[in-house]
Amino acid sequence: MCMATTSQPAPAAFLEAFEEAKEKGDELICIMLSGAISGTYQNAVNAKMMSEYEKIHVIDSCATSAVIRIMADYAEKLIGWGLSAEEIVERLEELKGRIRILAALD
Repeated sequence: MCMATTSQPAPAAFLEAFEEAKEKGDELICIMLSGAISGTYQNAVNAKMMSEYEKIHVIDSCATSAVIRIMADYAEKLIGWGLSAEEIVERLEELKGRIRILAALD
C-alpha cells in the first residue's frame, strides 16, 4: 500500500518546463501556491533565474488553491481579450489583493 505524501516540486521540475517554453519561444504565467506556506513559489523563481528566459512570469498567489483557481480563470479571460502577458500579470497582481475567501464550518 502506498501512503500519500505532499511535496513541493523541485526547481529541476520547473526548469524542465521553462526550458521547453524557451525553446518554443512561448510565454508562461505561473500562479503559485503562497510563498508563506510552501517553497513552491521560491523553487519556481529559482528555476526562472536558471533558465535565463524573460518570458516567464512567476506570481505568488499569497493564497491556496481556491484563489489560484479564481486567478487562473481570470487570466484565461484576459488571454481571450488579447492582453499581453505583462498586462495579465499586472492585473493578476492587482486582483490577488482584492480576493477574500470566507469559509464556515457546521
